[in-house]
Amino acid sequence: MVTMYPNPATSELNVDINIVKATNAKMKIIDATGRVVKQIDMNLKAGGNQTKVSLEGLSDGMYMVNISNDKGLHYAQTIRKN
Repeated sequence: MVTMYPNPATSELNVDINIVKATNAKMKIIDATGRVVKQIDMNLKAGGNQTKVSLEGLSDGMYMVNISNDKGLHYAQTIRKN
């Protein structure tokens, strides 16, 4: 289960991920043109994980946040940066 807040975000996005088994995952923030503007490698432990992602330097607008790994975790959500 993945929760992202606040949406819209200003300078920071909170990402809460609750998983059963520890795993490595990759988060990509993609702009409206399809360009990856930020990529974060995450080491997730079993249970709850919270990550704060700085949005400093990104222009205001819509972004797609993709979180995935090679073990079947695939999550995507659109966020707005104001």
